[in-house]
Order: sequence, then C-alpha cells, then structure tokens
Amino acid sequence: MTSHHVHVRQFRLQPRSLLAKVLIGALAVLSVAAAGVLAIAALAVSAIIAIGAGLVWIVARVFAPRDDNDDNDGDPRDLEARKGPQGWTVDAPGR
Repeated sequence: MTSHHVHVRQFRLQPRSLLAKVLIGALAVLSVAAAGVLAIAALAVSAIIAIGAGLVWIVARVFAPRDDNDDNDGDPRDLEARKGPQGWTVDAPGR
C-alpha cells in the first residue's frame, strides 16, 4: 500500500499580493471618501439655493407695491359699521 502525503502550503503573503490588497483597500476608502465629499457638496449647493430663494421672497415681500384699501380678491379690507333704526349696517368706506 502506498502512503499518500498531503502537503499543506503555509500561508505566506507575496509582496505583489500584499501591494495589490493594500491598493484595493486604499481605492475602496478613497471611493467612500469621494462619495461623502460629493454628498456634502450637494447639500451645500441645495442650502445656498434655499437661502437665495428665501432672500428673493423676503425682498419681493418688502418691496412689492401694495394697495392698503383692497385685498387680492377686490374686497375692501376696512368696513364701517353704523347703528340705524333697523339695527347695525356694515358698509365699505365711501360707499
């Protein structure tokens, strides 16, 4: 009967294999870092756009011409109430 010998190779890292693994790890870390930087940049741009839109809205509200007598639907803002013989009467000013 012949004896069979099983040879188990010892685990040794070759220099090229080690360099490849380090480079792959560095590339993975760099990719995650780049994705994070792009996400933060996108959030910063959207925040700047939101702040700009808010400033435009405030400036439009402050400098918009307005008519104090009429609302947007044309109804008068101020009403006058008078007590008459039949009770109270409410009219628009000047009518």
